[in-house]
Amino acid sequence: MVHQCVSEDAWFRTMLGIDVGASPLPEEECRLEFMKRYAEDSASRLAILRETNEGWWEAQTSFFDVRRSKAWVMTRRLNHTSHHRGQQMAMLRMLGRELHSNYGFIL
Repeated sequence: MVHQCVSEDAWFRTMLGIDVGASPLPEEECRLEFMKRYAEDSASRLAILRETNEGWWEAQTSFFDVRRSKAWVMTRRLNHTSHHRGQQMAMLRMLGRELHSNYGFIL
């Protein structure tokens, strides 16, 4: 969760210009507090994104050392997160662990 929260915060701040004004990590690093912090930050980002328009999405921004549209960066962010989720699920399967569902029910 540390990597996910810090990475997502950095992407939104530096590439999309969206700063929620809070530390990406909870004061106490435990599962419930990570979930609360992530939910709060996600809700704040969503509120900001709802105020954008087509021009905002088409605007160019820095993606590491190249220029891309904000829409491209957001698509890349979603794919990056999905990639990591897939890695986690594959590792859990290899370890014979119970999987949580991406869709809200136990598999």
